[in-house]
This record gives sequence, C-alpha cells and structure tokens, in this order.
Amino acid sequence: MRLMHLTLQAALLTWLAATTAGAQWIENPPALPPLDPPPHLAPTPLQDAFAPSDRESISQPNAAAPLLFQPHNALQAFVAAQWTPLEPIDIDLRPSLQSAPVVAALTSGDAFVAWMDSRNALPDVYGTRWSQGPAGETRVAHRHPHFAVSGLRHVAVAGEHNRVFVAWADEAQIYLARGDLDSSAWTSPTVVVTSTQWEHIAIQPKLAADGNGDILVVWIDFRESSGRARLGDIYARRCNGNATPVVCSGPAVRINDDASAAHAQRAPAVSRQGNRVVVVWEDGREAGAHHPRIYASFSSDGGQSWSANMRVNKRLDGSPPDRRDAATNPAVAFDANGSVWVAWENRIGAPSAPPDVYVARWDGSAWSAPWRVDAAPPRTRSVAPTIAAQGGTVFVAWQDHRDGHANTDIYSAIWSGSSWTEYPATTALGAQRVPSLSAAGGQVYLVWEDTNGGQADVYGSRWEGNGWATPVRLNTPATRLPYQISPALASVNGQTYALFVDRREMHAQLYLARKGLYGGWQRVGELPTGAMNDTQVAYERANLVADAQGRLHALWLDGRWPRGWRVRHSAFNGTTWTDPVFVSRQITSNEGLPSLAVHGDTLAAAWSRWTITSSSTPPHVQLYASWSVGGSAWVTESAVLTQPFAAWVWPTSVATDGDFVYVVWHRNEPQGRGHILLARKAMQVDAPWSYAQINPPHSDDWCYHVNPRIASDQNGALHVVWVGCARRNPSYSWPRDYYLYYAASSNRGDLWSVPLRVHLVSQDYFFDAHPALTVARDGSVMAVYQTRSGNARGFAAALIRNGNVVFTHTLASDTAWAPSGVYQDRYYGGDGAGSVSYDALTGHFTVAMVERMNGRAPRIATTRYLNPNFFPRAFLPFVMQ
Repeated sequence: MRLMHLTLQAALLTWLAATTAGAQWIENPPALPPLDPPPHLAPTPLQDAFAPSDRESISQPNAAAPLLFQPHNALQAFVAAQWTPLEPIDIDLRPSLQSAPVVAALTSGDAFVAWMDSRNALPDVYGTRWSQGPAGETRVAHRHPHFAVSGLRHVAVAGEHNRVFVAWADEAQIYLARGDLDSSAWTSPTVVVTSTQWEHIAIQPKLAADGNGDILVVWIDFRESSGRARLGDIYARRCNGNATPVVCSGPAVRINDDASAAHAQRAPAVSRQGNRVVVVWEDGREAGAHHPRIYASFSSDGGQSWSANMRVNKRLDGSPPDRRDAATNPAVAFDANGSVWVAWENRIGAPSAPPDVYVARWDGSAWSAPWRVDAAPPRTRSVAPTIAAQGGTVFVAWQDHRDGHANTDIYSAIWSGSSWTEYPATTALGAQRVPSLSAAGGQVYLVWEDTNGGQADVYGSRWEGNGWATPVRLNTPATRLPYQISPALASVNGQTYALFVDRREMHAQLYLARKGLYGGWQRVGELPTGAMNDTQVAYERANLVADAQGRLHALWLDGRWPRGWRVRHSAFNGTTWTDPVFVSRQITSNEGLPSLAVHGDTLAAAWSRWTITSSSTPPHVQLYASWSVGGSAWVTESAVLTQPFAAWVWPTSVATDGDFVYVVWHRNEPQGRGHILLARKAMQVDAPWSYAQINPPHSDDWCYHVNPRIASDQNGALHVVWVGCARRNPSYSWPRDYYLYYAASSNRGDLWSVPLRVHLVSQDYFFDAHPALTVARDGSVMAVYQTRSGNARGFAAALIRNGNVVFTHTLASDTAWAPSGVYQDRYYGGDGAGSVSYDALTGHFTVAMVERMNGRAPRIATTRYLNPNFFPRAFLPFVMQ
C-alpha cells in the first residue's frame, strides 16, 4: 500500500466524500503572501492624499448588474462574477391572516373595506374598493419604514364620494391617512394625538366624516389615569381631511363628564349627520368596570363642544338596569329622519351571562325602552353588534353562536317600523365573526372575518332588497413574509451559519439558520434570549463567530429588567445553546452596540456603556473590552477610552490575534472632522492601552469618517474598512463624495497603509453606511457595504487582495430601502449592516444583506462568491495492486 498525492479542485470534494468511504482529506493552503510594507502616516490632509488620478485608477473591472431572486434575469453576471443568485435566508410558512374588517359605504354607491393583515409578519392595514367586486388591494397604513415598529391594531374607516379616511393605533399613538380611490394616492399618516408622557397612550380610534373633509376622530385616552389603573377617558379631535397630509390642529376634547379618574370609559362608537355628532361608549361610573352601562353625548357643532352625558341602556320594560347587569360593545347610527339608534350587548344578572343584542332609539328628547333584536335560543350568545341606516330603514348585524362556539355565523335584523325581522347573512361552515355594517348611496354593505377556507379571510355581502347577496371574498391570497434584520454569518467545515433578528412572533428574537454546500437554508432554532418571556432583544448588532473547535458563539444585547440593556454571550455545540452569561461585571448602566471576534479559542468583545448622571446633562459614553480564552470566564472589562465623552453609544468593532485585543471606533471632532481610531491592549488585565489613528489626520470640515470594522487574519495582520468622505475637487470644499476605504497593518497597528479608496458609496451626500469584512486564508479581504444612488439603496461587495481592488460588485439595489432617520418621532438606524464570512474548507465567501425588493417587509438574503482561484490540496489513500 502506498499513498498517492493528488491535487484536487474544489468541485471534486463532494465526489471524493461520496466515493472514498473512510478516507480523510487535509487542506494544505498556499503560504500567506506578505503585506506590502505600510508607509509611515505623515500628517497630510486627507484630500491631498487622493489625487484625481488615484480615483480614476480604481475602476470596477468586474462590476455587474444587480443580483435578483430570478436567476434568469442576470445569469451571465452570476457566471462571470461567480456569484450565486440571491436566496432568502428563511421562509415563513404560516398562513397570512386577514381579520377585523371595517367597511365605509360611499355616496357614490361603492364601499371601501379595510382590515388587519399579517402578510408582512407584523400587523398591517390593507384595504380594497368594493364596487361590482373587489378592485385590488392596497397597503393602507404606509407604516414608518423601520424595523422597530410598534404593534398595529384597531382599524377605523370613514368615506366620502370618492375618497376614504383610515385610522389605526399602534402601541401608543393614533394615525390617520386619506386615500383618493380614483388615483390610488394616499397621504402619509398624520399623528392624531401625541404626548411627551411615556404613560400617555391612545387606542381604539373611530371616525366620522361630514362629507366635505371635516373628520372627527374619537378614541380612548389614558392621559388622566389614576396611578397604575389604566381606566381611560373618551376624547375627540377634529381634523382637516382636505389638507395634504391630513392636519389635526384643534384641541383634543374630553367627552365623558364624570369628575373621577377612577371610572373606566371604553369601546367608543360615533355617528355623524352634518354637524350633528353622537358618541356612545361603555361607562363604569354607576356600577364599576365589571358592570358597565352605555352612555351617550351629543354635539351640534361638529365635535367642538359636547352635551351632558346620559345613560342609554335600560331593561326591556324601560326600568333602569340592575346593579348586576352589564351593557357592552355599543354601536350607533343616525337614520334619515335624524333619529339616533344604538345597539349593544346586554347581559342580565351577571357580566358573564349570555348576551343578547338590544337596540334603543333617541327621538330628540328621550331614549326609548330597548328592543331585543336577535331571536337566538336561550343561553345563546349574540355579540359584536353593528348598526347602519339606509333612509329610514335600520339594519343591525351581529355574531351569532346558536350553531356552536366553533361555528359562529353572522345574523342581521331589519326594523320594519314596528318590529324587527331577522335575516341570516351567512351560515357557512367555520367561524364568521366581528361584522361591520355601513350604508350610503342607496347601498348597504356588510363585511366580516371568515374562516370557512381554513384561515381568516375577509368576506362581504350587499343587501338586495329582500336578503343578502352571496358572500364574496374581498382579500386575495397572500404569502407571509418574514420581518428580519441584522444578519451575522460564520462559516466552519463547509457549513455556514446565520444569526438574525426576526419579528415573526411580534417581538424581536434571535434565530439561527444553517446552510451546507448544497441545498437551502434550514432554521436551527431560537437563541435563549428570554424574548418569549418579555425580555427585549436589541435589533442591531447581533454577532456570530466560530472558534477553532467549530463551536459557535453569539453575542447580543438585551434589556432584561431591572438590569437595563446588557451584553450577553452564549455558545452553541451543534444541538443546544449554553445558558447566556453577562459579559461585563457592571449591572447599573446601559450598554449598546456590541461586537465579537475570535482567533483560535480566544474570544474578544467590545461595547459601549452610557451613563446619565442627571436629567440636565447629556449622557456620557465609555468603551469597554473583555476576552475569554478556551471557554474560561470573561475577564473583568477594561475601559478603552482615556476618559468618558458626552455622547450616546458609539459603535465599535473588535479583533484579536490571540495576544492582543484591538478596538476601533470613529469620532467626529468639532466641525465634523472624522477620525478612525484604534486602541490596542495586550491580554493581561493590568496591561495598558495604546492608541493610533488609522486614517490620516485632516482639517477638512464636515468630512465624516464613520463605522469602521476590523478583522485579523491567521498571521495576525489587521484589516479595517470604513466609510469616509473625499473632496471631488481637492481645491474646493464641495462637493464631497463618500467612499468605502480600506487600510491594513502588518505590525499590530503601529503603522497603517495609506487608505485605499475602494468604491464610491454615495455621491455628493453623506450616507451612514455600515460595512462588514472577512479575511480569507490567503489574506484576501471581502467587504460588503451599503451604497446610495439617488433614491435607490443597496449592497455591494468588494474583493481586495495585496492592497489592490480585484473587483466591486453590486449585489442588490432597490428603492424600498429604509434609510436612517426619524420616522414619526422615532429614530431608526437604517436597514442595518450586512455580513460576510469565509469558509476555509470550500474557499467561498457568503454574504448576507437586508433587502426590501418585495416592497413590503425587510428580509435577509444571501449569496456566495465561488472563488475560481481556490485550489485546496488533498491527500487521498489509494490501494495499489
């Protein structure tokens, strides 16, 4: 027997594994070529370091068209640049639910239907114009385009001739938008009510329109709640629906007139006839929150002032309700004669008694004794009433349980002038629930949530004079998209792992997915963050690395109260995660933006810590670093900066070569002079920090250099990329363009190469891009970074070898990108950084990025660069005869 040495290309590795049972191969990569000696950094202004000829010499020899999910659109680009088609990292296969619909009949005879929709993972608002049939869906909410959106709920709608107003609430505020149904144009959302008090929230909006653009918004408001009791009041505000966007400039007016804040007012409903407005609600002032009454108030001036409150509900004989009775969930409507009709759920003797639907009428001076509308058998629940009037005919519909709790139906009744006649609207299999009625333009529309197709959809019917038309489904089937951000990649032994933040469960959670040499991504599971137990997980800066033994290490930030925002670490052995541990010893301050690096079995971490000393002074930030060797406990963190600075969190990046820990960050001096700084410390607790500046010092005002990322290679060389400015014409201050820069050091950061201008990131505009990088065994650096061109945002990749740009390549570009900024008073850092990893076994790079090419939700896509120059050396045992 003898061994034969065979040199094999990467494409033969799988064949070898399949045909040589028991054989093992060992990679023998070529030696790392030495770095060119970096020149000494002279204190030369940055703009003088880059002449126009330098900029022109950095071309894009292998630039190609953007990668798309449809590979046939750019197949030649894939082949030429060795990039695989973009692939979603995870698919959400759960059903897309459409629920809680509301309808507004229009004077044109059409209607508009809006509903809650889960196709984008987080609750959203969709709607459709309903004429002879649904006219195609539109996304109504136009939600502020960042990842940390609040939950959306409580949709309300009001219509005029050819336009519609839609309101909704998130976890704190109410929004209002106008849609032109002929042009399909929607205004950006207007915040109806705001407050600087964190405990002030507003929910359950209802709308009423006068037909000429005067909109009244009614809601539950908690600004006057007493102590911890969240009891609520009924408020209203007028808005100018003719303005673009809608303007709500008048004062918010409290409608309920009880003096005590200890009484609950809930579930408002509103109806309008010109300037006459009526609002009804559940009220706890008489018998407490568990035995509410229905109260009403009138306005004759469009909602500017309100009448004294009055109780609506009575028993059937006209007597007052018993103290144990309960009246809930009211609905209200004007008829053509000016009478007001109120429907509600009525329970006799206990709040848990089976309810019936009652209706009472206001004749201008008094409320009538109620009628019972439903004809359900005793002990049958009739709930969720809705009411509308067409001319002098009054319609009531409700959710009826007479065929069982799992097979609820929608029933209706019509007032004949002296009695109520019941008409079933739908008795299909499955659950039909939460109906909504509206009438205008000679038409009466009824919609509801329906599960007869196996999942929640929106169905509707029109009144045909003697019964309801055959129900139609108003929404189209929609696939469910994930809602993702913050990818972090690690490749080891032919497997690539992806850590990412996903909001499929309505809260941010970290998930792990895995991809082998072939096949797609497979989700491995969740991290033990405590997110399912209400622990907040930060959606920025998830970190993933693999150590020399192939174990994965994750670092993230969470807000486990009362410890505040803290950095935590966990390791993965292929099947389970270790219990998370806090990296730092400090427990009283908030931390942010952690980073993680590995070299062999040494881990290094860095993060920001900020402290607020008083409400009148800005917070102070300090950077910290720690490390762990061979699975040992993290050492006590070491302060990186010589002193704290008045600022919020600073983004950091960390690297280690097993002997030293390196931390890089950016700092803007006065007038926006950006510096990329490095701190180095030997891995002894008492070793001092030393400091260096990576980019040349400069005096160019408003020239930002930001977001550095650092990595070390197997020989200890350091590589840094960042985004920085350069004058387009060195003799003038403007315009400035922003580039991806690269610098390297072969002597542990003492000296750095002159920064290499890799690729134009943004022309004549500061763009807060977030690059990432990884280093191959031959010293090649792959960087992935964000780009901006007009309204388009995207990702690009660059391969740098021996200090030269081998290629740059556009990976994805679209106009649905969400840049950093303030959206409706909430700051967002942009759609986040990408990630890149290198697999030494196969020689390929994997890139992950956030994309919105679906136009609906951010999700993570990946692509691989297959290095055609990678030639692993393997040894294969052969038996010679």
